Amino acid sequence: KPVILINYPKDIKAFYMRLNDDGKTVAACDLLVPGVGEIIGGSQREERYDVLTSTRTATCLTRSVPSLWKWTESLCRSICNQ
Repeated sequence: KPVILINYPKDIKAFYMRLNDDGKTVAACDLLVPGVGEIIGGSQREERYDVLTSTRTATCLTRSVPSLWKWTESLCRSICNQ
């Protein structure tokens, strides 16, 4: 039988996925089919600029690829109206 998984732990998902109120999970879901695997998945994107820029991944991007983070931050600012 297919299974729908929701609210993944934040540490195993991308930094741009919206953090849930519990601070431990993100708003994401996958539809898994036995013998096939994931056939569809999705997530809500983080729209809160302060939350997005405080993530561990954002910190890593800032240190390792400053130009990529600068572009990402600029995009986030325009989307989040900051």
